[in-house]
This record gives sequence, C-alpha cells and structure tokens, in this order.
Amino acid sequence: DEYSYTQRLKARFYTYEVMTLPAKLAQWGRSLPPDALGMTTPGQVQELVNRLWGLSYRMQALREARSLHQSTALVRELRPDIRDWRTGVEDILRTLAIDPKSVAHEELQSRLDATFTRLEARIQEVLDGTTGESLSAEESENMYRLLSAHRGMSETLLQLTRPTAEIDWARLREARF
Repeated sequence: DEYSYTQRLKARFYTYEVMTLPAKLAQWGRSLPPDALGMTTPGQVQELVNRLWGLSYRMQALREARSLHQSTALVRELRPDIRDWRTGVEDILRTLAIDPKSVAHEELQSRLDATFTRLEARIQEVLDGTTGESLSAEESENMYRLLSAHRGMSETLLQLTRPTAEIDWARLREARF
C-alpha cells in the first residue's frame, strides 16, 4: 500500500507519541501526590509504565516486520485475518481506555490463543496451496517474522491488562484544584 505524504506524516507522529508515552507517564506518576493515587501504589504505576514500554517496543517491532517484503499472494489471502486481529486489538485498547477494570484477562488469553491457532492454520493452508517457486525463502521467513511480531504485540497487550485494571482510575480522574 502506498500512503500519501500526509498519511506518512501522521503515522510518524503517532509512532513518536506511542514511543514517548511511557516516559511521559513515568514522569507523571512520580509527580503525583500520594492522596491522588488513592488505592494505587507507586509500584503499580511503575508496573503500568513498564508494560507500556514493552507495548511500544512491540509496536515498533511490528512496524519493522510490516516493512519487510512479503509475498503478494500471502498478503492477499491473509488480509482479512490480519484485519480481524487488528480490529480485536483496537477493541481491547478502546476498552482499556474507557473501562480498564472490565477487561477479562482469561477471556482475552483464550481469544488470543484461538486467533493465532486460526491464523497459523490459514498460513499453513495458503503455504500448502503455493508451489515452492512462487514463495521465496525470504518471503516465507518474513511472513513468519510478521506473525511473530503480531503474536508478541498481542501477548504484551495482554500483559498490560492486569496492571491497568489495578490502577484506581476513579481517584486519578477526580478534578483537583
């Protein structure tokens, strides 16, 4: 996919924001007065920041894996599956932003396992349908690197759900003047 200059600029800006968010939150967390934390401990805030660092690194790894040359046939065949994965990640992030305590960690784990089992089966199905000549070793390696980046991102997002749920968000959202 070829993106316009404006789309590339926006993507670069959002990538920068995601990569610098953990540092901003770490500083914010250190600056909070104890009464603003409510039931949240500074260690829980640090755990959330650490998980966000991990997520930002995984997002960067996914961007790098996506930039590698992929088989056109594989991309075409797997696009709906990857779109479903991306929609699922967006739903999780949206839920974490709106109501972090409502995220069911075990349910997400089983959804993640099911998604990757299905995706790996689809990849094998597509690979079985191609001849060795139509898929180079580099394309095959890049496809598995991309799958690994998706899995790493998903697992890191899943690890983020627990510390996010432990934060006293109601207390942090209180207006303080």
